[in-house]
Amino acid sequence: MRCRHIDARPIRVKLLEKEVFKGYEGTYVTFPSYVGWSVLIIDKKDCDMLRKEWCIPFEFPDNRETFVFEEEIIHKVNKGK
Repeated sequence: MRCRHIDARPIRVKLLEKEVFKGYEGTYVTFPSYVGWSVLIIDKKDCDMLRKEWCIPFEFPDNRETFVFEEEIIHKVNKGK
């Protein structure tokens, strides 16, 4: 996946759970719909890079779960079981 807000190399993640939000129109604010995934960062070097260069507090192997939007995913690999 490639994050749209930081200029970093692509990061390998494992997709865990798909989340779909259909949007909501509140009294003062309209919340847009989105599709995203809960993911787990696979490589230790990716966690280290995000922590050191971007100050994002990931620790391998304990604290490496995050959320990404569907449009940030570059390529999906289906592994046969």
